Amino acid sequence: MRTATVRGAARLIIAAVVSATAAIPATAQRPGSLEVAGFASWTKFDGSLGFSNRVGGGGLLGLFVAKNVALEGDGTYLTTHPSSGGPGSFKYIPIRGRLAAHIPLGSSYSRLIFGAGYVAGLYHGDLHVTNNGFTGLVGLLLGLSRHFAFRADGIIDYFSSPFNGVSSNQNYSARAGISILLGSYPPNKDSIRADSIQRVERARADSIQRAERARADSARAAEQARADSIQRTEAARADSAQRAAAEDSVRRVEQARADSARLAQQAGAVDSMQMELMLARKKNLVLTGVTFAPNQARLTSNAMRVLDIVAQSLKEHPDAHVEVAGYTDSTGSVTRNRRLSQSRAQAVRAYLIQLGIPAEQLTAMGYGPANPVAPNETPDGRAKNRRVELHRTS
Repeated sequence: MRTATVRGAARLIIAAVVSATAAIPATAQRPGSLEVAGFASWTKFDGSLGFSNRVGGGGLLGLFVAKNVALEGDGTYLTTHPSSGGPGSFKYIPIRGRLAAHIPLGSSYSRLIFGAGYVAGLYHGDLHVTNNGFTGLVGLLLGLSRHFAFRADGIIDYFSSPFNGVSSNQNYSARAGISILLGSYPPNKDSIRADSIQRVERARADSIQRAERARADSARAAEQARADSIQRTEAARADSAQRAAAEDSVRRVEQARADSARLAQQAGAVDSMQMELMLARKKNLVLTGVTFAPNQARLTSNAMRVLDIVAQSLKEHPDAHVEVAGYTDSTGSVTRNRRLSQSRAQAVRAYLIQLGIPAEQLTAMGYGPANPVAPNETPDGRAKNRRVELHRTS
């Protein structure tokens, strides 16, 4: 009964291989591709043998003789012993050759595999025999890419005349491992379309990425250019403001110089006429413009300009002896005012000597509030009374 079942399964596998091979178009035959695989396997021995089921490993080499049709050879190596616990151990090495049909699954690189062929079961060690028989395979190859895949197979090895004298042995194996596809292993049409779509998507993604990088670079360049432009504008504005401030400062200095020259010229013109009268002993000379800091004897800059002109006139008359007379208003005590007027008269005399007038040509006298030229009841009157005069003495 078991032999009939196995033979029926074998016929079914052979029919599937033949049908799959016949269904492949002749124009699609593409021989020359290789499949190389390594795997781990588990083998269940026929019950009549009394051997322990064991794990082993092996390899496979397949040559495609047409599109999706391959001649495969594989071998497995494992060590086993009697399951009864009796003495002895041996190596079991099944070597198989088959014709296998790889049937494409959908739009992937995956294949459903049917195969049938010859198997030689080699026993070495304490048992040294060889069984010859038929092998059938049903497998699944899960494509990871065009050239790499995961492969899992279920295998039945049928021996019609086994060494243990029974009518037949059937050993079952399950294995799984990694498969490498070399050469022009042909993908199916859906896989080609999937690859094409994937390449287009990658190219599109790359194009979008490049466009985004270019856009980002352009935005950064524009932002940098804007920042540079703002910086240059601010620098130009700062330079312009600095130049304007410098030009305004120059204008103020020039204006102040012009005003000072004009005031000095005006003061000099008035004092020159009065100097002539004073030197002719016809009138005392009030030095208009000779002023001091409040309650001090320090000359102002305008006072020095007036005295420069007075010194020039005195140099032209070295025989004229002149008294510098200082006056104040009536505010405060007489003693204090006389002391202040004396200090101011001496300050004028010292400045004229500094300008080159001989000391013996000048004397200084402070008169305080004496001899007012205007009422002291008003601010204007008091301002006029605070004065310095020149008196010719000889």
